[in-house]
Amino acid sequence: MAGSTMASPFYLGAEEDSLTLQDLLDWSRRRMSEGEASFASTEFQREASPKSWEDEVFYSILVDRFANGDITNDNSNIPDFQREQLKSKKPWSVQRWRHGGDLHGVKSRLSYLRDLGVTVLALSPIFLNSAGEYHGSCTTDLTSIDSNFGNKELLRELVHDAHTLGLKVVLDVQVNHACGGGLKYLGANSGVDGVSNCVLSTGETYWDSERGTPLNEFGRGRLGFGDSLPSFLRHQSFFTRCGPAKLYRPGGRDFRSLPAENATAIAAGLSGTPSEVDEWLFPEIFQETWLGVFQKLGRKDTAFELNTMNPVLQELYTNMLKYWIAEVDLDGYRLTAASHVTADFTAYLSTHLRFYASALGKENFFIVGEVNQATTPFGESYLGRVQGREGPRTLPKKVQGVLEELCQYYSALPDQEPGLLSSYPLQEVFHLRDSVLGASDAMGLYEQEGAVAAIARSRTALATGKMRLALAGAESRDVRKLLSSPRQGHELWRLIIAMAWSFTWYGIPDLTSGMEQGLNGLCYRNDEERQKLHDDMVAQGIEGDVVHSILANCDYEALGDQTDSGFWHQDELKSDHDSFLGGPMRLGAAVGAVNREVGIMNHLMGAGGPHWCEDPVVDRENQAFNTARALIRIRRSCYPLRTELDVAAGDGAQLAYWKMHDGREDMLIEEQPLGMLVVLSISPEPSIEARKYRLPSSLRYTEGQAFIDLLHPQRLAMVFTSSNGTFLLVPAELDPSHVSIFAPVETAVKDLEGSDWMVCRGVSLPPLRDTCKETARSDARLSAAHILTGKVSHQLRAGQKKVSEPAFSYELLQNCCTF
Repeated sequence: MAGSTMASPFYLGAEEDSLTLQDLLDWSRRRMSEGEASFASTEFQREASPKSWEDEVFYSILVDRFANGDITNDNSNIPDFQREQLKSKKPWSVQRWRHGGDLHGVKSRLSYLRDLGVTVLALSPIFLNSAGEYHGSCTTDLTSIDSNFGNKELLRELVHDAHTLGLKVVLDVQVNHACGGGLKYLGANSGVDGVSNCVLSTGETYWDSERGTPLNEFGRGRLGFGDSLPSFLRHQSFFTRCGPAKLYRPGGRDFRSLPAENATAIAAGLSGTPSEVDEWLFPEIFQETWLGVFQKLGRKDTAFELNTMNPVLQELYTNMLKYWIAEVDLDGYRLTAASHVTADFTAYLSTHLRFYASALGKENFFIVGEVNQATTPFGESYLGRVQGREGPRTLPKKVQGVLEELCQYYSALPDQEPGLLSSYPLQEVFHLRDSVLGASDAMGLYEQEGAVAAIARSRTALATGKMRLALAGAESRDVRKLLSSPRQGHELWRLIIAMAWSFTWYGIPDLTSGMEQGLNGLCYRNDEERQKLHDDMVAQGIEGDVVHSILANCDYEALGDQTDSGFWHQDELKSDHDSFLGGPMRLGAAVGAVNREVGIMNHLMGAGGPHWCEDPVVDRENQAFNTARALIRIRRSCYPLRTELDVAAGDGAQLAYWKMHDGREDMLIEEQPLGMLVVLSISPEPSIEARKYRLPSSLRYTEGQAFIDLLHPQRLAMVFTSSNGTFLLVPAELDPSHVSIFAPVETAVKDLEGSDWMVCRGVSLPPLRDTCKETARSDARLSAAHILTGKVSHQLRAGQKKVSEPAFSYELLQNCCTF
């Protein structure tokens, strides 16, 4: 199960020792066995994979900003600039501080996530990064959990507790570069010609050389490994060493200044003359160097691209990720920047991780990667069947070679495919966001020429894998908050429409943390809110020049897209605001109760915060939260909403489409609809005029067939036939709604008591839970004496974890009613 890579001397740099690399692989294999033994000693039971991931709902968490469950580790690994600013009480860069969120905080909110209805937690990178960056996206050591987040024992407890509540846990990992203090090139930089020739040589190796052939060392730099990179990465052959992307000049042109599509075409050899494009571009050059970003922050750490064609590095990284499956029972991984590594590596990683997990009882282990089809000309080579533009024989030789090696492993997997399971429907997300924000026509997804072409290209690539496992979310850590314009910051309806799209499109819905609370990333929406924030900071004793700088850096109206990215979205710095009371940067929300807690502080939490049931930043009565709960249950019960079959049905200010049943036999039951109409009204005041929507020709519903809006059951529609065709008529004067999901009335049933929406028949759903109400009822049964003296047993029967001593009675009561 450890893989078959050997450390061939043919692949080593001049100063490397084959015994050292072979010992390194042996060490990585032993760690896997140690992880298996460590997990077995806990007497926990391993959790099987879901039979079908398409039924799940993801919730993406930026760990540092989600919940602070342990204030004692808040300063254990923070950047030097933060330490200085905390000491001086001058939070110049509060948006880039570590704010204290940790694994214990995630663990304390598992019941909140269960109550919301999500089923998979996706955690931002939690592995050690030497500079203490909160986002974790520049990993130094994959073998260690960053101490500000916790440790491996806490991660194992979190995963176990999540499994107990019916939740899965997936980790985000970054595998395209390594970061460390003091990393640098030894000697002078080779300049534009040297960098360009090195990239060309790397591309030639990828496309034209057999697996195991090393990079040509001529003109390639040598690295100084600095003071923080772990010993297992201190090998020259593990890095491409071409130099910074800013010096790359394909055909004498600045690659960075070209429009994305032109850059892709040049990179792919799809345009230009032979003298301009001699070979295919090696993918890693798509990523801009981090060096300038780090220097801007006064950091000494740098990042260098890994040579992911190296078979030794491939097995080493794969074994390190296998270890965490063994040690803590993870359910999956999401690879960030997957298209910035070679496709032979993603195939190797995907195949061996799933094969290994299967041996541990996880026969459907989850692994997807971020592949932007608009800027990655060969997206098909990363996913599923792993295809070239004209079939497998047009793949790079490195990829062809690894597929031959992997055949015996992926042939034993359920899908018998070597690539990543899926990716993200990024093109659809971009166009959906434009439509929701009023920047493009509501039906642009179906009607705009550019959008249609980009989406077709995206779907072609995704179809190489599993489209239904693509992660569909209108917000992510890589784009600005949807409501980050002050003029739209209060318009919760826009966020609800975007959320409804992700639950009715193909793929797995992915809620970004705080979306259900209406978070908009705004410091203030108007002069009144600006003045209040100003006065609050001054009252803390923050000096005037610091206050002025903070307010100026989040003046969105004046700065537009030049706004300090740390406040309103996450680009390479991946900033976000806090979802817990006491966090040093609580920004705005379209939910009034949450927006009242806006505040920026010059210190971290000095004491434990309230239980989430009492945290005003966690509002469970708002429209977004309740709509999310309803959408989760509607999607899980209505099979057509999960298929990739959609047919345009809207016009004007509405994005409307039919979702169609695909004929899957086990879901062809009388209770399930054959088609459903989704209507998203992108207008502050949805029209109450009558509207008709043409039925797809494959739907055989006859005149008089009634449909009901599952979200608003008082809204009914009727099928009618005219000389122009068959339509669904939504009558005039119905209560206005921004989101409607119509299903044939005989297929709908009221959800459980306490809900005001309907679901589809024929599917069993879990009960609706409300931990806070359950906890209140438990108060009558458990006395304060039991809580204070600890007479409630913390040792559960064999096979279950020891529950750690809670800080508050709410937490203890929650544990009592959970297990």
